[in-house]
Amino acid sequence: MRLVVKALGWVLVAFGVLPTMAAIGLTSTGNYGSAVFGLVVTSIFVGGGALLLRSGQRMKGVGPGLEPAGAVPGPSIEQRVLAAARRHRGHLTPVSAAADGDLTVDQAREELERLAKENACLMDVSDEGIVVFRFPEFERPETKQLS
Repeated sequence: MRLVVKALGWVLVAFGVLPTMAAIGLTSTGNYGSAVFGLVVTSIFVGGGALLLRSGQRMKGVGPGLEPAGAVPGPSIEQRVLAAARRHRGHLTPVSAAADGDLTVDQAREELERLAKENACLMDVSDEGIVVFRFPEFERPETKQLS
């Protein structure tokens, strides 16, 4: 589905170029009304194509409820965040969780805040003002901070 949306986006952008060429030709003949109409059509095609390309980039997989028969669901957001915490030796920011877990920063931040509310991790603020979530069970003894 993602490939179809992106291909359709490129087709619309390509068709948007054609009226632009026609509008340029019409201005040389003095037919400005048709040239303006051509530019309006161009903006509609190119804008629609750009929106489709953007939505195609945001799509992940085939979508909820549309998985192929027998497909195994991937790890949950919580599992991705915990795996990232393990890889980062218990010190995790929303940005690093998003990068490691293939999540958006908002998804990672919401999950980390939820885990902190459930006392699964501690929320600290560094001297630079960066929010860092600590998972003591993943910290190595030499990296544990004394409280």
